[in-house]
Amino acid sequence: MRKLFCGFLNKNGGILLIGIAENTQTKEPVVNGNRLYSEAVKEKVFMTFTDIVRKIYPDIISSNKYHIEFVPVKNRSNKQFIPGAYVIRVKVECGDRDSIYFYTEDDVDYYYFRTYKQVLRMKTSDVF
Repeated sequence: MRKLFCGFLNKNGGILLIGIAENTQTKEPVVNGNRLYSEAVKEKVFMTFTDIVRKIYPDIISSNKYHIEFVPVKNRSNKQFIPGAYVIRVKVECGDRDSIYFYTEDDVDYYYFRTYKQVLRMKTSDVF
């Protein structure tokens, strides 16, 4: 997940949708939704993302570089909202142009950049 965030931050930003899959035959999106039956579960999801982005440098929490939204899911047949079903929409803003966003794991810096449909890892020697 951190590599996606860094890839979005180091390019033009982006949106991550959790709860939408691709139909393997038609290649069309299928809304599955996530069952989030209480505010406590939503808070846990929010805190999980906070823990993920807390390890990205420079800091993106205090600069509000990402936003999480819980989008209710409607039943296709009767157009009624499905109780507790949400798509989690995470919008990552474009990072500051004078910064390169990365995270460190096991004393290794990981730099990622987003291209069309993929996120590419760059070595420190490629970045600097």
